[in-house]
Amino acid sequence: MKTTSKQFKYFKSRCHHWAKELGLVGWRLYIKHAELDDAYASYDANYDGKVVTIKFTKNLSLGNPVLDDDQIDRTAYHELFHVKLFELEVTIKYRYDYLHESVEHDIINTIEQLVFNGHRYK
Repeated sequence: MKTTSKQFKYFKSRCHHWAKELGLVGWRLYIKHAELDDAYASYDANYDGKVVTIKFTKNLSLGNPVLDDDQIDRTAYHELFHVKLFELEVTIKYRYDYLHESVEHDIINTIEQLVFNGHRYK
């Protein structure tokens, strides 16, 4: 199953929303509709250049063929929060390479639950 251009447009708008809400001022944000094998979205950032590329999947192969607006919004938030934590990630990766990814996802998932379970920001 493929994602639609309407879903991509909504994802893109939510990425810009969350970039603003999370204070990611000064970052150049590029958003692409791309083939991803195992995720709804991914990001790649360059801290020195303050450039981030976020990719939204063209295909739904994760066993969940339904990708509604709430999930798209949550996915955009999740990827932009990665960028927000990028500086911390660089520090942790430098010092504790074996821990950085699990620690980062634990922080994001905890705050994501706080934001999306009980409060709705649009």
